[in-house]
Amino acid sequence: MSKPNIILVVSMFHETIATSLESSAKKYLKFMINDKYEPKIYHVASEVEIPLACQRIFKKDHPDAIVALGSVIKGETDHYDYVCRMVSQGCMQVSLQANKPIGFGILTTHTKQQALARISEENDKAVETVDTILDFLNKIP
Repeated sequence: MSKPNIILVVSMFHETIATSLESSAKKYLKFMINDKYEPKIYHVASEVEIPLACQRIFKKDHPDAIVALGSVIKGETDHYDYVCRMVSQGCMQVSLQANKPIGFGILTTHTKQQALARISEENDKAVETVDTILDFLNKIP
């Protein structure tokens, strides 16, 4: 694939983490595609909105792929389990319906410290997710 059209969908629920994920993904896309590449970015309020946003973006913008970024951090209730299930199943369903990949760069951690460790330079989940999507687009017709 020459120059893929990849769109970022970022949940802003945990804004500090979201901003870091977005910045890393954008920087890595520029590095891998070309330094003038500016991916389109959509922000949503929380992870639950990501699957519907992806569905609408596939219909409206027709990207080659979407990279979904965000962070779900476990609290004291079962809410974490429901959110994780909804967003992961929703993204998979949308991806299969659109026949296009959605990179799942949504951190699911028990603590904020675990999430912060996954946005460090040595262990950057956004870079890993973008790399996975680029690899998929280059290998799977």
